[in-house]
Amino acid sequence: MTKKVTLIMPAFNVGEFIESAIQSIIDQTFSDWLLIIINDGSTDNTWEVISTFTDSRIKAFNFNGNKGPGWASSYALKMIDTPYVGRMDADDLSEPDRLEKQIAYMEKNKDVSAVRTYAHFFSNDQELRKSDFYKMKKNISEPLRNEVLTRQQLSEKMYWYLCFVSPTALMRTDAVKAIGYSSSFRLGEDYHLFYNLNKNNYIIDTLPETLYHYRIVKGSATHRHIKSHSEVNYQIKKIEIGNLFIKHQVYIWGTGSVAQELTSLLEEDGHHISGYLDFNLNADTPLSPRFDFKQLDPALHKV
Repeated sequence: MTKKVTLIMPAFNVGEFIESAIQSIIDQTFSDWLLIIINDGSTDNTWEVISTFTDSRIKAFNFNGNKGPGWASSYALKMIDTPYVGRMDADDLSEPDRLEKQIAYMEKNKDVSAVRTYAHFFSNDQELRKSDFYKMKKNISEPLRNEVLTRQQLSEKMYWYLCFVSPTALMRTDAVKAIGYSSSFRLGEDYHLFYNLNKNNYIIDTLPETLYHYRIVKGSATHRHIKSHSEVNYQIKKIEIGNLFIKHQVYIWGTGSVAQELTSLLEEDGHHISGYLDFNLNADTPLSPRFDFKQLDPALHKV
């Protein structure tokens, strides 16, 4: 009998957390699910922990060499024939009624291709909880990822950034397969998927309940690869960004390292930046010549 939903769980060196992540799926009130786990070259005890589970609804695959969550998700997606698909990060937790509520929503709202929920950010690491990194994630990232609610807001903000915690989403499999997970992205494969779903007019909506717990950990992929975020975002939005240069002067917001990295990427593709904007136009410390505000259109100084 075909199951109703399949969850994809890429796993890399999460031996400390993956048992509780898997158990949170086993404990779902909705039982008609499959879980595909891709052990993506872990060098710790991740595979040993996975192997302790004997539930027939769990299909686990063990690979040597880490290829990234984009590749792992793409590999798993090819095997899926259930109507719905979702991602479950291997160090996170789902509320017991997550699947039940999301599937009920999708069954009722046939025009929606993906429904996300609120996410609660947490850590059991007391030392990490004292860090600026944790406080930034908890006090800035969590509200930012939960505040965008309506279909229209999600559609508009998706062009700016990935405006929700991506593994909270439950999706229609045919929509996901139409776009696909990009195995070329070691970071940002989730944004690539949702950006292109939105771009191709698939509707994304919100189930306004906290049904997912996102674990903040040291050395997360996002934290390790901050520098590559600009390049990933640029590659995802390359067509739309290129179109801006056809009819408009383009200015970059900010004058720091991210702005410099983005400038290099744009110049490599032959685009010319007209200038740079920042909050403090009256700073006592002069900007470097490369970021001189004299490059700006005088009218912009009035903004």
